Amino acid sequence: MVLAVDMELIQVIVPYLLGLFLLRIAAGIWGRKVETLLFVAVCCLSVYESSVGIMQVFGHRPSGHSLFAMTGNFQNPGPYGGFIGITTAMALCYLIRHRSLLIHIEVRRVLLHLPLVAAVATTVGGIIVLPASMSRSGWLAFILAVGLFLFRETELRGYLHRKKIVFLLAVSVLILGTFGAFLMKKDSAVGRLHIWRMECRAIAARPMGYGIGRRMGAYGDAQAAFFREKVRPLGVIKVAGCPEYAFNEFLGIGMDLGVPGLIAAVVITGWAIVALMRHRSAFGYCLVAYTVFALSSYPLSVPKLAALAVVPLAVTGCFDRHRKIVVCISAMIALSLIFLVYRNDPRMRARKIAEKEWRVAKAFENVSTPGETADSLALLANLLENDYRYLFDYGYALFESNRYKESISILEKGTHISSDPMFRNIIGRDKEALGDFEGAQREYLQSHYMVPDRLYPMVLLKEMYEKTGQREKAKNTLMEIRKMEVNSKNLTMKELAERAENEIAESDMLETIKDGK
Repeated sequence: MVLAVDMELIQVIVPYLLGLFLLRIAAGIWGRKVETLLFVAVCCLSVYESSVGIMQVFGHRPSGHSLFAMTGNFQNPGPYGGFIGITTAMALCYLIRHRSLLIHIEVRRVLLHLPLVAAVATTVGGIIVLPASMSRSGWLAFILAVGLFLFRETELRGYLHRKKIVFLLAVSVLILGTFGAFLMKKDSAVGRLHIWRMECRAIAARPMGYGIGRRMGAYGDAQAAFFREKVRPLGVIKVAGCPEYAFNEFLGIGMDLGVPGLIAAVVITGWAIVALMRHRSAFGYCLVAYTVFALSSYPLSVPKLAALAVVPLAVTGCFDRHRKIVVCISAMIALSLIFLVYRNDPRMRARKIAEKEWRVAKAFENVSTPGETADSLALLANLLENDYRYLFDYGYALFESNRYKESISILEKGTHISSDPMFRNIIGRDKEALGDFEGAQREYLQSHYMVPDRLYPMVLLKEMYEKTGQREKAKNTLMEIRKMEVNSKNLTMKELAERAENEIAESDMLETIKDGK
């Protein structure tokens, strides 16, 4: 593989696996006491995040994103809303199940009912914060998990069966609410559907997967093939982009590990949900909410949410029939993972240092020559070759220093792990500089089809045609640029479009003068 898969596994996956098996050891030894402890811990973290969000709204804490007032300790409100929705669903289900105990709580014996108190605090904080998070995926996860609980464990099913009119009203409200959530961010919702469609096409093209870390490169190729096939509606073109995440963890796993990996992920998740619900664990509904959220977001790419996924999977260890055997197996796996982390610790430390040096090189790129920047970044290649941002910076610095073949080599690696068409644009400029005009044309067209509403690759193609004397092709490309939709908020696109209009006006004027003569 092109990527350093061992580093990807060790730095991203192994810590969570280690946590999973350590918690399963504890669950196997102490049983449901571990479940109670983990429940209280998750509730406390949720209450803390809710309080941070409330303080951000009132201006007592800075937000994690300049465009949003409330993000908790996350970088944007999407994952934050998901975390709150998942944990609040878990707490509310626990609270409803044990609601009869509320009237028997004594203040002096409150510690004996700590899980119930934690559930109350989590539910109150979550219900206040969740609507303000504007996370539709978080809302949906909360509603479906709690709805499933009410349908399974209360008299709601029998009541709705008896009251047909109430049932129809409830269904109508649900449909209207779903439609309203769709209209609230229509382009975003349609874009999410388009992303899933492209991911399914990518999986169908290679059912055995592309390899860990290559999912978004596969996405970019699938989207380019989709728009090459035929002219697509403008609405589809407008929502197509170059996402950084799969926005569906199961489809993302399918692109990485193929259909077998996708099936394994679904089976493990389903088995865990059934096991937790069979033993009346609130973490069953936590995992249901998590699964719903994972179908339209990227929780496994957010450390806190990835860690949250470990908890319900670990709690299943409380219900193992052969605990001693499970504890022994988990202990052996945990020891192997600890050895793996220990063995690769120097390389992982070196990677962190390399990331700092990369940031320093970026900070000084305006006062350094492109050659100096490229030489500085070259020293970090072995450690950062699976980071697409680094690969682009390094490849672009090589292009700027006229080292075109080296630039192509580095940027090609980036195309395997990123759906960003800018990699193709710079590769095209590299090939153009080397005199490979057919290769440059292929790169510019591939970039155009990857995200067909961007003007830049077509502008590069038009300029290349002009340089090589292909005036008719340059004119046709210019007319194609003129037809393209321009986002008025994007100043670069607006400037490119105005430039194209001016060139067309000049060309028309010259032809008029020529005809007049």
